[in-house]
Amino acid sequence: NANPASLTFGSQQTGVSGAAQTVTVSNTGGVALAGVSFQITGQAAGSFSTGATTCGGALDSGASCTVGVIFTPATTGGSAATLTVSSSTAGVTAVTVALSGTAQAASGLNVSPALLTFGAVTPGATSAAQTVTVSNTSSYAAGTLMFGVTHGFTVTQYTCVGSLAAGASCTVGV
Repeated sequence: NANPASLTFGSQQTGVSGAAQTVTVSNTGGVALAGVSFQITGQAAGSFSTGATTCGGALDSGASCTVGVIFTPATTGGSAATLTVSSSTAGVTAVTVALSGTAQAASGLNVSPALLTFGAVTPGATSAAQTVTVSNTSSYAAGTLMFGVTHGFTVTQYTCVGSLAAGASCTVGV
């Protein structure tokens, strides 16, 4: 027996592992189960993995053990797979646990203004800096931001240090 019969993981960012959820495996039969194993199959099998387990080489009759299941979405949208719990003991029927989760892209970075216009500048001289505000409108923190400019322009100042929290903004001078 496996309990619960399904696991649903909350929405999270692609490529980021969420907290493991636990499945309890119980031996309700009259003999010990040998070689308890776990396999994840299905279209999104690569987004789920098993983690820590207390299931050893054998599971005595009436005993239970646990296995952690981790969701690390590979793509945005919904993901579904199946965890199959089986034993090498002859005559034992495998049990399944339905797995599902949703992933969102960490989109939502916006810049304002979207275009900077500099007036005429004498060759070798430096114009006054203009500031761009970077806003994170997503529900996830954005990792370390990197800024690049083409030849002739430089980043003069910025307040975007480390990750940019959800709903936060910072500035970059050019």
